[in-house]
Amino acid sequence: MDLEQGLHMDLELERRLGRLGFRRLSPKDKPLFDPYYDRMNDYWASSDCFASMNAWNHSVVIYHKVIRTYIVCLAWDYYGKRMVLLPFLGYYRQEDINETMEAVREILTELKLPLVMTDVTRWMRPYYERVPNLELEVIDDRDLQDYIYRADDFVHAMDTQERRYDYRYFIRKYQPVTEIITPGHQETCMEFLKRVWCTEHICEECRYGCLLDTISCAVAGIDKLDAHGILVRVENRVVGYCVVTCRKGLGIYHFKKTERGFRGINEYLHKECFTRFLSDARIINYTEDMGSEGLRKYKCRLAPYTLEPKYELRER
Repeated sequence: MDLEQGLHMDLELERRLGRLGFRRLSPKDKPLFDPYYDRMNDYWASSDCFASMNAWNHSVVIYHKVIRTYIVCLAWDYYGKRMVLLPFLGYYRQEDINETMEAVREILTELKLPLVMTDVTRWMRPYYERVPNLELEVIDDRDLQDYIYRADDFVHAMDTQERRYDYRYFIRKYQPVTEIITPGHQETCMEFLKRVWCTEHICEECRYGCLLDTISCAVAGIDKLDAHGILVRVENRVVGYCVVTCRKGLGIYHFKKTERGFRGINEYLHKECFTRFLSDARIINYTEDMGSEGLRKYKCRLAPYTLEPKYELRER
């Protein structure tokens, strides 16, 4: 979606960001980002993964710049009507964090923007709280916490008698045809989503952005993002898809949608994606539940889990 048509951000602010050296995120930026992810001290939030930032770049528009030893991202949150700072990408060392934050605060002051940082994980938080002369208010929203599973636990949970039966039932009953998702599946995934999601929900329910735009961005650039996915057909009818990433031992199930009434489709997508793409993962991040009671129950039942906060830090 074009910024000028859809997001209504102050275009003068966008021009000022450009003059300050910030560029809008695009799939071609991934080679720049990769080394910074690889230097991270620990895992990052699902929403800070490059594939996720790219997919949501229609409703949370990312601008980035290298400052000191980090990639610094500012994000225009269309639905929140605010500019937020994302956690720095790179190796966390207190002195470097202090110096980079000083530079960022100068930029925000010049832009007349408050310092609000979102998606901060538990291990990152102390680094920002120790920045000199920076008093922070910490907000922790349960709806946005990531579900974290040890890979061993996730695999064991997929191998219970009930889930093995459901997986085999789906194969035996429906004889699925599985396709590796490529950019050529963009329209197919969107049409499927319209059929199984949009016909049963109103647009206002997608309070973090249009899912059609999101899957369109995710699939269009899937070959450039080290993201992988499968699409499953039964009698040539699409009944589900799943898109995942894996980097530095962090496996993330980003996007999954299924058609109701096909017993075992979820077990099939989980196992096939894990076997094909996530065998190097040490932990599995199944993202947040966004406050959906159904999603919360589902993710709580998948396997033993912990919840990883995604703090919002606001300068007092």
